Amino acid sequence: MIGYLSGILADKSPIHVVIECSGVGYDVDIPMSTFHQLPDIGHVVLLRTHLSIRDDAHLLFGFFTEEERVFFRQIIRTNGVGTRLALAILSTMSLGQFSAAVMSKDVCFLKTVPGVGSRLAERLTLEMKDFCYSYNNHEDKLKNVPCIVKSALGDVQNALISLGYSAKEIASIIPKISRDASVSDAIKLALKYLSSA
Repeated sequence: MIGYLSGILADKSPIHVVIECSGVGYDVDIPMSTFHQLPDIGHVVLLRTHLSIRDDAHLLFGFFTEEERVFFRQIIRTNGVGTRLALAILSTMSLGQFSAAVMSKDVCFLKTVPGVGSRLAERLTLEMKDFCYSYNNHEDKLKNVPCIVKSALGDVQNALISLGYSAKEIASIIPKISRDASVSDAIKLALKYLSSA
């Protein structure tokens, strides 16, 4: 199993990236939610991955945050939701919007995703309810994390949260990172500080 890829972003499009790791280029399909958080081509990027093995292909899917990957793995267990539709959901709405729609049983909003009809929307409100409840509780916990805006540090903060670091650990190293650093450089520096703490 490939847990994550960390390497040079060799190519990117709204649904696909190529990440070069030690001279090997990995084709990875991504949702729009991940695409919007990617650095420029030529910079280092780390994506959490999910490997789907079929009779005719081995497909690798990449996600900027662990939350996206957990959501992807959970929703493809729903009858009628394949990997492509799961990517479409992540590309159409945020996890917060999806969670709110499921908890409020807003079938009409869920049907805005291409490929989701009334039956499937209703099934999602039932089968994804527990996941969305857990997601909402997790979001409440994140309110204790210091808010950083208008810099790469906000993305660094989210990346560290997705990697399992606590609010206290993040708060201790954020002041050490320059607000002018790129996202990829800032993440590498943050991980260096955390590993030596």
